[in-house]
Amino acid sequence: MNNAIETDKASVNGEEKSTLTITYVLFGSALVFGITAIVGVILAHIQKGKCSDPILKSHYQWLIKTFWFGMLWSIIGYATIIIWVGFIVLFATWVWWIYRVIKGAISMGNHKAMY
Repeated sequence: MNNAIETDKASVNGEEKSTLTITYVLFGSALVFGITAIVGVILAHIQKGKCSDPILKSHYQWLIKTFWFGMLWSIIGYATIIIWVGFIVLFATWVWWIYRVIKGAISMGNHKAMY
């Protein structure tokens, strides 16, 4: 009986990890197709509430923060593009986004929490 419970827990955790992987792919592809970040953050908000694994939940929080801070700095970058500072801000935001997605994906693969 315990073996069946452990199998169910493993499959749920596998499903949760697959959904998290899809979310990371959506965030990574947002560098080319920006709309996927919106889909990714909606998915992250939904899954964060349903997630039973605290490690995976920390990844959803990481992605949510990545989206909102990325959005904030992108708005600031576009607002200041007229004085050329915006290009630097946008480039820095783009590099920061790549860093956060890669770091999160590697930590997820090693099953480590983000915080």
